[in-house]
Amino acid sequence: MLAGAPPLGGAAAAQEPASEGVSIWRLSLYKTIAFEAAANLGDVALFAMFFGGGPATAAGFFAINVATASVAYYAHEIAWDYYGPPVDPGNEIDVTVRKTLTYRVVSATRNVGLSALFGGGLATTIGFTIASQVMDTTFYVANELLWTRFGPPVAR
Repeated sequence: MLAGAPPLGGAAAAQEPASEGVSIWRLSLYKTIAFEAAANLGDVALFAMFFGGGPATAAGFFAINVATASVAYYAHEIAWDYYGPPVDPGNEIDVTVRKTLTYRVVSATRNVGLSALFGGGLATTIGFTIASQVMDTTFYVANELLWTRFGPPVAR
């Protein structure tokens, strides 16, 4: 119990200097917005191609897709930042590949659920999920590499 207590110098003596940079929570929000802006526009086009439907159906899909995809992406990003390996100059590609693969599992599961919700049969579900995975993987890798190379430093 006393192991986590600050030293006798008080709480101020126990604190380390704050590092410069943006919080993981904020950076994850920025990355989510950037990725979902591109991915959701693509998903709406794929939805129209595979499912058809009118404006009301497309609007419903868009609303549900934005909500579920944003929560999934943000949660994955936070979990990876806390539990995954950090990105260093020597392992950027390796970490990006592993991170992309774990998110593809989350995203494919979500896409199958969306397809079932909107009445997609087996062939439609498979086609929509595969097309979405190919497109979203491209966006995901680009988003990761751009934020890694040009984004703000993360406060640790």
